[in-house]
Amino acid sequence: MAFAGQPARSDRAGNQGVPADGETPSNVALAWLLHNPVVTAAISGPRTVEQLRQNLKALSLTLSNETLAKLDELWPGPGGEAPNAYAW
Repeated sequence: MAFAGQPARSDRAGNQGVPADGETPSNVALAWLLHNPVVTAAISGPRTVEQLRQNLKALSLTLSNETLAKLDELWPGPGGEAPNAYAW
């Protein structure tokens, strides 16, 4: 969901030149989450068996250091102490 004047989150990476390493944006996102040691679960929510098969490829996907750095730059996380860091 995008707010007025702000691109949808799914558009941010594409507009910022994040290399997709030949993979779908969803697989890159899942692989990035799985690479982060503080992420306890990456939830994909496939609606079809084909989407599930596609998402499973993220388990064996190795992202380049350039891609990881760019994604970390775009989505640095909330920072700060909980719960204030998570409040909008």
